[in-house]
Amino acid sequence: MSKEEHKNNNPNKTKEESSYLGLLSEVIKNKMSSEDGGQQAVDPEGAERIVLHSNEKRPRTQRIEFGGGSQKVINQEVPEAKWRGANFHGKWVLVIAFILVVVLLMSVFIIRILSGGDTIDESKEGRDDTEKREAKELAIQLAKERWFHGNTILHRKQAVEILSHVFSDLDKKSKSEFVDEPNSYLLWYQNMKHVPQPRLEEVNEHVFKLCYLDDDTPYLTFDCRDEAYMPFRAYFVRVGDELKLGWKATVAASDITIENALKNDHSIDDSLIRCYISRKEEFYIDPYNDHDHSVYRLTDSNRLDQVWAYVERGSQLDEELKKLLDYGRFVVDLKKNQRVTLRVKRLSYKGMPPQFEINSVVHKDWISSK
Repeated sequence: MSKEEHKNNNPNKTKEESSYLGLLSEVIKNKMSSEDGGQQAVDPEGAERIVLHSNEKRPRTQRIEFGGGSQKVINQEVPEAKWRGANFHGKWVLVIAFILVVVLLMSVFIIRILSGGDTIDESKEGRDDTEKREAKELAIQLAKERWFHGNTILHRKQAVEILSHVFSDLDKKSKSEFVDEPNSYLLWYQNMKHVPQPRLEEVNEHVFKLCYLDDDTPYLTFDCRDEAYMPFRAYFVRVGDELKLGWKATVAASDITIENALKNDHSIDDSLIRCYISRKEEFYIDPYNDHDHSVYRLTDSNRLDQVWAYVERGSQLDEELKKLLDYGRFVVDLKKNQRVTLRVKRLSYKGMPPQFEINSVVHKDWISSK
């Protein structure tokens, strides 16, 4: 049997060969397409695309045409003017946009510099003025301190002499020459009943100390004992270039005294008092209670008469008084009998124990700055 006959007599093998040939044809066609390096568009109605091949610098148009039950791919180069023009316009749009952004940023930066320059200059001038003012205040403060420190021995002698004149048998006019406020001293002296007399002969018992007010104003204290051997403190301040007795603090001058307040039951309205304050025991009676109020004990400057005084619990005034006495701090003992200048009031207490309300703290001692 010849090959032709054997082929005709084996129809199954003929079909397999046909299938194999068709598959081989598709592989060859795909291989050819991949060698071109392009991409084919699949569009049932036909389409034109610009494809940039890997082995070419110029894009090409790829068209797929359908007809007679088959499709045909046609590759054409795109005219250089067409694709270069499109790229050229796109690049210029980006360049112009970039330039506009740069110009805008530079404008904002320049405006900030120009506007900020005035602010910087103004703030610098403000800082310069503040520094000059602080330097001047510091110079004044240092001068005051040097005045006290540089004349310690002299001031000690002057202090004893001033006390010997003020607490002597001189007339009140002569005494007023040694105090810081002579006019008010003369008015007070007319109504004065008793002033403790310092024991100036006990020179070894004298203590001379430089202190400061809250505003850093320096003053001097001079401690000794009075005629009843009770602690006595005199206050001295600088008036011009002279040392003067701060007489109000020295004699505890007040609008009222606890001694006088206990002798009558009339109301008291916002009166100044120099006294001692402490917080040890607590005593409450209507209209005050331990839930809404804190209580303090005030002692008269004579160290004999006492009264209870109340403030709103937890208020700023309450916290200020606690701080003055170191209340709530980790200390062994609270401060007690601290000298303080207060403003107080009192309701009429007929048939009730005397009680004050504290309105404010005037000074944390008996001395005040002028």
